[in-house]
Amino acid sequence: MIVSLYQLTLMIETLHRVDPTEIPARLYSISVACSDNFPLALHAHREAGNVDRASNAVRLYHIQLLWLHQKLTAFCTEKDIEDRSA
Repeated sequence: MIVSLYQLTLMIETLHRVDPTEIPARLYSISVACSDNFPLALHAHREAGNVDRASNAVRLYHIQLLWLHQKLTAFCTEKDIEDRSA
């Protein structure tokens, strides 16, 4: 499951290196990537071989999502971005 977050992780981790004029487009791309990620994560969860493996995958996925949310929120706060749809 956590592998499905790879693209989103890259997008958020490199956000601070983007030219300020590109930030709105990048935030939109992050929003789209979030929406696209759910079916990928659900599919990965269904592929888990047993309950313990699925439980562990969900726990790791949740931790990564919380970390990404924290990074994105910090970036928006630092740049004084009011539209937090991403």
